Amino acid sequence: MNSVAINGNALGNNILSPIVIGKSNYEMNGKVMTRKDVEAFLKDNCATAYNKWADGTMKLTAGYTFAFCGVTCCIISIAAGSRYANSNYTNETAGAIRTACLIVGLSSDIAVIPFLISGSKYRQKSINIYNENCATKNSSFEMKMNFKGNGLGLSMSF
Repeated sequence: MNSVAINGNALGNNILSPIVIGKSNYEMNGKVMTRKDVEAFLKDNCATAYNKWADGTMKLTAGYTFAFCGVTCCIISIAAGSRYANSNYTNETAGAIRTACLIVGLSSDIAVIPFLISGSKYRQKSINIYNENCATKNSSFEMKMNFKGNGLGLSMSF
């Protein structure tokens, strides 16, 4: 396993701490990690979690692309609509462009929602996969001396 530097601090080679998901960031051992840090760390230390992270990134990228296309088409629709409204004659081409762009723009903006939701869930699942399968489990070890009626006893819990 490779060590990864997070904000200038190297993590040890043997201990893989769990990643904590915050409201707007990721943390490991109290250190804030960027999304690129998380991606690089998962790529080097947990292939199954990295694959889920990459799927989430792909879905988010598709969602942002649909959002950009939808907003662009809506702007074109508004421009074509104002051209159509300000003309003294009926311009059927501008009206057709306005209607087509409005339909495509609104459809794209609606299509964004499932891509962004599923992309975020995939990223969260990747962190859960890492924490369950790849992070070093904290092993607790406890030793107690017991005094009983028949003598001294030693109990160990782990």
